Amino acid sequence: MKPLMFFLALATGAPVWATPSEATLAARQSLKNYGLSRCLLTAYPQPGALRDDVAEAVGAYYFLGRGQHRIHQDEDTLETLHDPYAVVADYFREAMINEPVHMKQGGANAFAGCLEVYHSPGVEELVHQQDDYILPRAGEQTGD
Repeated sequence: MKPLMFFLALATGAPVWATPSEATLAARQSLKNYGLSRCLLTAYPQPGALRDDVAEAVGAYYFLGRGQHRIHQDEDTLETLHDPYAVVADYFREAMINEPVHMKQGGANAFAGCLEVYHSPGVEELVHQQDDYILPRAGEQTGD
């Protein structure tokens, strides 16, 4: 069976072995969820139950919670060299400013805007670009 799959992959040009692992897919989803949570937290700054829930979600999806991406720092100065969470949050913020979602009744709708950004191809591409920063899980191979 493996030789057949290999031949089919060569014949079609489809890399069969390039399918990301479940861990990589889960890490990508977690980073997207972080971006959505940050977007909603920015959109709804008023105190209340919604803000409290969203703030807890932000913490849970962040590096210090259950986040699955590492923040790259200079070992000597501790300067942040790359923060996947900040990159995704900045993307959501910029997209909300540059392309707000307007409803039929008029006016922008922040919730719909956050959802539009969340489901955009740009976020998918950006999240995939952060794969080098996924934390390895104990006992799993890396290199997806």
